[in-house]
Amino acid sequence: MLNNPIQIQTSKFLITLLSWEWLITLFLTPLFLIAGWWNWLGLFLVAGLVSLRRLVTGKVSRRTTLDWPILLVTAGVAIGLLFSLNIELSANRAWCLVAGLTLYYALTHSLTSDKIGTWAAPALLLMAGLISLGGLVVTDWGRGELIKVPFIYDHIPHLFNTSFGSGASSEQEVNPRVVAGGLLMLLPAIWLYVLKPARPRKIYIQILLLLGAMIPSLVFLLSQSPTAIAGIVAAAIIVWLVVNYRPALLRVYIIGSSLVVLLGFAFTGIGIFWFAHLLPPPDVDPTQRIIFRLEMWLRTLAMLADKPFTGIGLNNFPASIFVFYPTHSLGSEAHAHNIWLQTAADGGLIGLMALLAILVGVARLSRRAWRRHPAQSSIRLLIAGIAIGTLGWLFYGVGESITLAHKPSLLLWGLWGLLAGLAYGTPYPIYGPTGSLNHDPDWLVTKENQAQIKGPQKLINRFTLIVGGVIIVVACLIGLTWNNLLLNLAIVDGQRAWLNQDQIAIARSNQTLQQFVQVNANNISGPTADLIAHLAFSQNDYAATLKYLRVEITQDGQQTVIKYVPSDWTIWRPPTLSLPAEQNNPEVRLYNQWKLRYPNDPLAYARLAVLEAQNCKIKLAQGILDEGTLKTNSAFLLFVAGQLQNLCA
Repeated sequence: MLNNPIQIQTSKFLITLLSWEWLITLFLTPLFLIAGWWNWLGLFLVAGLVSLRRLVTGKVSRRTTLDWPILLVTAGVAIGLLFSLNIELSANRAWCLVAGLTLYYALTHSLTSDKIGTWAAPALLLMAGLISLGGLVVTDWGRGELIKVPFIYDHIPHLFNTSFGSGASSEQEVNPRVVAGGLLMLLPAIWLYVLKPARPRKIYIQILLLLGAMIPSLVFLLSQSPTAIAGIVAAAIIVWLVVNYRPALLRVYIIGSSLVVLLGFAFTGIGIFWFAHLLPPPDVDPTQRIIFRLEMWLRTLAMLADKPFTGIGLNNFPASIFVFYPTHSLGSEAHAHNIWLQTAADGGLIGLMALLAILVGVARLSRRAWRRHPAQSSIRLLIAGIAIGTLGWLFYGVGESITLAHKPSLLLWGLWGLLAGLAYGTPYPIYGPTGSLNHDPDWLVTKENQAQIKGPQKLINRFTLIVGGVIIVVACLIGLTWNNLLLNLAIVDGQRAWLNQDQIAIARSNQTLQQFVQVNANNISGPTADLIAHLAFSQNDYAATLKYLRVEITQDGQQTVIKYVPSDWTIWRPPTLSLPAEQNNPEVRLYNQWKLRYPNDPLAYARLAVLEAQNCKIKLAQGILDEGTLKTNSAFLLFVAGQLQNLCA
C-alpha cells in the first residue's frame, strides 16, 4: 500500500496513462506500416511504454499463452531478414509485425473485460465500415470479377490510383481479395453482435446496426474472392449454430471444418496436380486462376526444397520466383497464394512451426477466455466471433496469403489482443472510490486464485518443455541433414552474389556449388542447376554453363505444371516460334516462355536451343541461337552452336 500522497498521485497518473496504452498504440501503428526513419521513432516510443509498464508493475509484460508462439514467429522473421535477398522488401514486413505485436500486448495490458464487453463489438463494426468505405475508393474491383456486373463496378469511384504497398507487387491499386480477407476476420463477431444482442434493443437501433453490418457484408461480396467466400460460408454456419446454441453440433462442425482446412493444405502440397484433370475448360476464368495457383505452389515447393532452413527471405517471393524460379505462365508474383507455403517460404521450417504454434495458442487463449466468463455473458459471443474469424482466415489462406507479418494481419493481432484481455483481465492495480488499491485477481495470484484458475506460470513451464523438445528435434534434424543445410546456405550465397553482380562473390559461390554438386550429384534441383549455370556464365566458363543448362532441362522439365494438365490447354501466352510438336511438348513450351520473358538473357535462348538439339532438331536449334546472338551479341551462344551435334541424343 502506498502511504505517501505524492507517490499515490504519481502512481495514479502512470496507471491512468497505461490504461490508455491501447489508444496510444493505435496512434503509433501508422509509423510502422511504411518503411522509413519513422519506424525507429515508433520503436523508441514503444520502448518508452514498455519501460513505463516495468516501472509501474515491476514486469515488462504479462504472460499469455501466445508468448512462446510469438517468440517462434519473431525467430522466423529474424531468419527471413538474415537471409533476405532484398532487405527493402523484408523490412516492410518486419515493421508490420512489430506493429501487430505492439497492438496485441497493448490491448492485453490496458483493456478490462468490462471495457471490451462494452466497446469491442461496436469498435469492430466501425472498423469494418471504415475498411469497406476506404476499400471502395482505392480498390481495383475489376480484377476480382468472377461474375461480370459492369452496372456496379463501372460506377464505383476510384479516388486513388496508388496504394501504400510493400513494394512486392507492381499493382497500383488495392487487390479486392485483400479487402475480403480483412473483412472476413471481423464479420463473424459483427454478425453475432447484431443478431444476438445481450439485452433487448429499440427497433430503430437494431435497424441501424443491421444496416451497418450490411455495408461490409456487401463490400465483401463485391470482392468475389473464392477462398474468402468459402471462409465466410463456413463462418456463417458456425454463427448460426452459436445464435441457436447447438453446443454438440457446434463442436462437431468446428472439428470437421478444421479437418477440412488441414486436408485442404495437405491437398495443396500432395495432390494438387492430379486435381487439374478434373477442372472445367481453360476458357473459364476460375480454371485459369486455379492453374496459375498450381504453378505458383509447385514453384514454392521447389523453393522450400532448395532452402528449407532459411526460406527465401521475408517478402522476397516476387524477386525469387522471377529471377531464380521462373514459371511458364507467371511473372513477378507478389506471394504464393497459400498461407502455409508463404509462411514457410518467408522463414523456413521455423516460420512454419511458428504458424502452427500460434494457432494452438489462439485455441488455448479462446478456451481460457470462454471459461472465465459466465455462460449467459455477451462476452462469450465476442469470443466465439473472434475464434470464428480466425477459422475463416485459415479458409481464406488456402488460396491467398495474409501472413502474420502482413498489413491486414494487424486485425488478427488486435482480435487476439482482445482475447488475451478477456482471458486474463487487466494487469494493472485499480483504485477504488476511497483511494484504496485493488488488483485484478488474475494479476495478483493467490493460492485461492491458483485453485480456481490455472495460472500462467504452469503454462509457461509446460511450454518451456515443449519448446525445449522442439529445439532438440530441430537440432537432430539439422545434424541428420547437414549436407542439405550447407547446400541451403550455398544457394543463398550464390543468389545474393548473382543479384548484386559481385564478381568475387560469384566466383566463390560458383566454386562452392560446383564442388557440392560433384559430391552430391543426386541432390541438385533444376533451379539450382540454373543458378550454377548463370554463375559459370558470369565467369566465362562456357563448358560448365552448358553442362548445368542440360542438368536444368532434365530436372526442371520433369516438374512443370503443364504435364499435369491436358495437352490441349491454351491458356498460356502464344510462343513466337511456330513449333508443330509444341502442344504435346511441355518442356518446349516452358523454355520458350522463358525466352519471351528474358529476351536479353543469352541463357534463355540457350535453354531452348539445347532442348531442341537434344531432340536432334539441329536446324531449329541453330535458328534459335541465331536469333539470340542477334539480340544479345553473346559469345556463349556461338559456343553452344559449335556443340549442337554433340548434344543430339
